[in-house]
Amino acid sequence: MLVRQFLKTHENITLFLFWNGEEISSHSSDGDEFVICLDGVGKITIDDKEFILNKGQSIIMPVKHPHAVFA
Repeated sequence: MLVRQFLKTHENITLFLFWNGEEISSHSSDGDEFVICLDGVGKITIDDKEFILNKGQSIIMPVKHPHAVFA
C-alpha cells in the first residue's frame, strides 16, 4: 500500500491509497509530489529511473519530471 500526497502548495494536500497491483502511469505535474510508503513495497519511476520504496521510506517527485507509481 502506498500513500501519495501532492504538495503543490502549502494549502493543498491530496491523499491517495494504492493497493497491491495498482498504478498511475507516467505523467508530469505542475508541482512537486511527495510519496511515502506506509506498508509493503512500491516502485516509483522518475525520468525512467526506478526507485524501490519499503515501509517508512519516502521520495519527492520533482515538478515537470515524468514519473509513475506502482504498488
